[in-house]
Amino acid sequence: MANPLFVSLLRLKSLSMRLLLGEDRREAHSPEAQRKIIESFQEPSDAAERSYFQYVCQKKRYASLTYRALCSVANLAALVPLVYFVAFKHRDDDSEVSGSSESASAVFLGQPHILDRLPNSLRDRYDEIDADLQYGMLMTKRERQLIRDIWARYPLSFLFVLKCAMKIMAYCDIIDKSGAKAIIATSEDSYTSSILTHYCRMRSVRHINIMHGEILYGLARTFFSFDECIVWDEYYKGLCLRMRAESAQFKVDIPEGLLYRGDSSNMVGATYYFQNQTREQMIEIKKALDHLGVSYRVRPHPIYTNMDNLNLVFGGETIEDFDDVPIEQSIMGSEMLIAKSSTVLFQGYINKKKVVIDDLSDPCSFSQARESGYIMANKCECDLLSEIIARVD
Repeated sequence: MANPLFVSLLRLKSLSMRLLLGEDRREAHSPEAQRKIIESFQEPSDAAERSYFQYVCQKKRYASLTYRALCSVANLAALVPLVYFVAFKHRDDDSEVSGSSESASAVFLGQPHILDRLPNSLRDRYDEIDADLQYGMLMTKRERQLIRDIWARYPLSFLFVLKCAMKIMAYCDIIDKSGAKAIIATSEDSYTSSILTHYCRMRSVRHINIMHGEILYGLARTFFSFDECIVWDEYYKGLCLRMRAESAQFKVDIPEGLLYRGDSSNMVGATYYFQNQTREQMIEIKKALDHLGVSYRVRPHPIYTNMDNLNLVFGGETIEDFDDVPIEQSIMGSEMLIAKSSTVLFQGYINKKKVVIDDLSDPCSFSQARESGYIMANKCECDLLSEIIARVD
């Protein structure tokens, strides 16, 4: 179970980003410009430098002056809690151990709805995986010294050091409560991941990352390092290496949970899988779906889709409830899967479904996804929505 503080901070970040950058966040740089930024860094000397380089890359993602101003304010504001953690916080020795198991062989930190992304190789290796551990933040002299060492190297990057400190303290509590031999994360896009790998090695714990969603070339997933990083295809490994992730960590393994044997009853002609589309894009998508002349459903993303806009554009009966309908049932219950750049298309592809890339509602985003290495537009054979519409005409 995720730490409530981290959940609240993540929601605040998502809200702030939506207000600053709009529903459809666009990167400030073209893929070529991003490549030049990534290649401008020297080879990282250690885990701390990997984390810091990833932090700097992420700060460059958006060009909005308001966004950059907010980053500066957040960096200054981080100084106060950072001083508290480093100078005043002490170990809470009488904290209650509330995990579901005190002897789990591994702890899974991803969301419960993506447990099917765990490959059998990990399930076989770790016979007891705790996916519901309740944890807080804990610090001993060891963690305090590590945080001080990071701060000494990057003295003015208060926000960077603070987030590293909070994650280190969380991992300290997780390891102490669970006694786990491994922590399984879904955090290659977190700039704390490399420093947490270093911390786990200090504690003789393996830090493992599993692929859980689509990977595109960009500034978010640069330089990361785990003891093991499991991806679904060699193509994704190559993409991560281009973003200068550490090379020895990768293993290719498609989770059994992504290979569906679903019921084909209540089949619909098409299902559209939404991400962070604007209302205007939703209207264009509805026109395209109506034009196909088949029965269809639309499925919102559980985090990024604006439900008010979706309900306004589509009728309630058309919208698929992700809480009631598992993703495998949704995929296997549709003859055709349509999305902009969603992982669902790859899931449909490996399950022999007809997959279609939406290149109509946002042509610019489609072009950028293709240039950013989206696997369905570069390796896998699939149709474009514009081609399907043309054939209907």
